[in-house]
Amino acid sequence: MNSVYILFIVLCSFALNLAPAYSEDATTFDSYMSIWNQNRELASEYLVRAEKALESGDEISACVAQQEASEYGIIATNALIKAFKINNDSSSITNLKVGLQKWKEIGNTCK
Repeated sequence: MNSVYILFIVLCSFALNLAPAYSEDATTFDSYMSIWNQNRELASEYLVRAEKALESGDEISACVAQQEASEYGIIATNALIKAFKINNDSSSITNLKVGLQKWKEIGNTCK
């Protein structure tokens, strides 16, 4: 009977030790997703600014906005890759890395 209690206590202690790890992963995942959302929105805004600057003939402002969009896009995509890794979803990571390369190309266009 004592061995059952000891086993119960050991299992409970393992369960309690696993809960914070799961919670920490969930918090980290949510954090990466928040970073992705915020930076994706900023990247989109800067791409719109770049497009408007090009339409008005201001190539310098367009390049600056394009480089800003690239920086935010890279941050966003890296955060999304990290979130997918936490979620053990490796199926989309290859496509995300291709997207990451595109963001880098956008930033290097005006250099």
